[in-house]
Amino acid sequence: MIDKMYALADYYLLNTTTEHSRHIYDIYKLSEIVTVDDTLKELALSVAEERRPHKMCLSVQNGKNVTEILREVIDKKTYKEDYDSEQSIEYMRP
Repeated sequence: MIDKMYALADYYLLNTTTEHSRHIYDIYKLSEIVTVDDTLKELALSVAEERRPHKMCLSVQNGKNVTEILREVIDKKTYKEDYDSEQSIEYMRP
């Protein structure tokens, strides 16, 4: 779940949001079984450290705030068109 959140932020920063909205569905489903607690927050920091050396992982670079980036993604409905597309709908049907 954490890696998917960072990936959504990275795709947004890289302006490559097409065909990545499936992560939103995955995060939604995982949020039903994952508890947000200190352990998860520590894991998020650990995942950020693991991603930092990779140049395509822009959301974890110094000076970036992934929470603010994801808030912007939500506010702008960045993935809505992709999410609503037939291809995404097909992916998410049971």
